[in-house]
Amino acid sequence: MRKPAKKLQAYKSLFAMNRGFEIVLVSCAELKKLGFLNAPQLKRFQAMVEELSTERPRLKKSAIAKSMAGY
Repeated sequence: MRKPAKKLQAYKSLFAMNRGFEIVLVSCAELKKLGFLNAPQLKRFQAMVEELSTERPRLKKSAIAKSMAGY
């Protein structure tokens, strides 16, 4: 794979990851609205997603950023 194509694929993957976190949050809110989750459960799921999403910038700044800097 050529370098520009590889870099583009990395950005697409990061975009998909961000979109996935947003989908999880919206879906959990919908489940609460429908009565399948209560407020504490929703907060717990939101906290898990937040914890995962805060790892993303750290990952992006470390391995991914360093790898992509040379492209």
